[in-house]
Amino acid sequence: MYQAVLCHHGILGQRWGVRRFQNKDGSLTEAGKKHYTDQYTKEMKKYEADSRKNRQRLNMAAYNKTADEYNAYKIAEYNSKHKPTDPDYVENYYKQFEHDYHTNYDNMLLSELKNNKHYKKAEALVNKYKDLTATEIVTKNRAFVNDLENALKSGKTSWDMDMSKYKQGG
Repeated sequence: MYQAVLCHHGILGQRWGVRRFQNKDGSLTEAGKKHYTDQYTKEMKKYEADSRKNRQRLNMAAYNKTADEYNAYKIAEYNSKHKPTDPDYVENYYKQFEHDYHTNYDNMLLSELKNNKHYKKAEALVNKYKDLTATEIVTKNRAFVNDLENALKSGKTSWDMDMSKYKQGG
């Protein structure tokens, strides 16, 4: 009596310890770069979907935090530097409030970005496969995060940045 048995022993031509997406030296093949770039892109798209869902909550939280700061101490701080009789007093007050709101929003956005599970997975891919750092999507995403951090350190916000250079495909 015979038994029919189906066995699978891997991919034809594959050797133990050799991956289809890596060269012998550990660098990625072109197929590997495409595969892991696609995985990175999927994770970033999931992050963007999460971000869109949270955008209104983030806006409200940043606005409320700014209002709380102004109620606590920033109105007095502003009034110590500006006289209510100045003709531009109200206009400058609103500009200052808007700048502080944008700063709070950007800080919250940056924190949310770095703590998002999809962003972390995408960054783990880049850290594991160093060859991905040269791809356009990774380069532009990392540049945005880096430039946003630098803008916040210098007292600017994302509203002061040229966002067109972070768009994919050009």
